[in-house]
Formats: sequence, structure tokens, C-alpha cells
Amino acid sequence: MKIEFENKTIEVNVLYGIRKKISIHIDSMGLITVKAPNGTSNEMVMNAVKHHGKRILEQLHTIAEARNIPKTREYQDEGKFLHLGKYYFLHELIETKELNEEELKNSLKKFYFSSCKKIVGERIKIYQTQLKVKPKTIEVVESRTKWGSCSSDKKIRVCKILCVNSKTY
Repeated sequence: MKIEFENKTIEVNVLYGIRKKISIHIDSMGLITVKAPNGTSNEMVMNAVKHHGKRILEQLHTIAEARNIPKTREYQDEGKFLHLGKYYFLHELIETKELNEEELKNSLKKFYFSSCKKIVGERIKIYQTQLKVKPKTIEVVESRTKWGSCSSDKKIRVCKILCVNSKTY
């Protein structure tokens, strides 16, 4: 179903079922689903969408912005990179002279890993005395789904992104 609101077309899928109220859902791809009780007229569905039209358009705009492909990072001397909650020029974090872009990228990655391991090590010292448990190993890894883990054999794994974006340590 297509509904006009503020000179824009809102396209919705309508699902009828056993329910008491109309609800509107927008998924992460911007697909709008209206769930309505059996026997609900198209006019009632359209009125519900128009009633929430401004919020729907705002949400669709937010989703569209989030889906924009980020600009490729340029590893140059004056490029800014996040470290411990602040932005720094690349040359403030690592040595940049006579390195090509791939070498700069690898060097920055090594910097983040070593910095993270140092910060985590300092924090763990505090907790190991309080908990009277000493980890066997501390490992910094790249992960998109986990922030960290601790195994039963006292091995700690921490995602480096926590250290890069952390404001306090």
C-alpha cells in the first residue's frame, strides 16, 4: 500500500491478524509493516500511517543516513584517528615518515593493539588483587560481536575497539 504524506510516498506492507490494535514496525532496511486486526479498513490503516507520518519519515531518513557507505579512511600524516576518546593526528600516534599507506595502516593497528594490551593489563592488576585471581594470558583480538571473554582456564580476551573508543581506563 502506498500512502502520500508531506509530498512523499510511504510504502507499507499490511499484515492482518488476530489482534486488538494497529501497530507500525520499521526494520533496519527501512521496510514498513503495519499489523492490523482482521477486518480493519484501508482507510484506518492509512490514517494510522498518516498520524505517525512525521516520525516514520524521520526514522526512514535516519536509516538511510546510517546505510550510507562511510568514506574510505586516508592514512596520511594529518589524518585524525580516535584513541581513548580523543582524536589525534596520525603522526601523534605513530611514526609516519617514509611509510606507504599499507605500512601506516599496519603500524597504526599494532599501536592500537599494544596500547589496548597495556591499558587492559593495568586494569586487570587492580582486579586481580581484589579477586585474588591472576589470568594466565591476556589477549587483544578483533571482534565485531563480542567485547571480551574470560575462559575457565583463566584466559582473557578483549576486543581492541573498546580501547580505541574508551574515554576512561
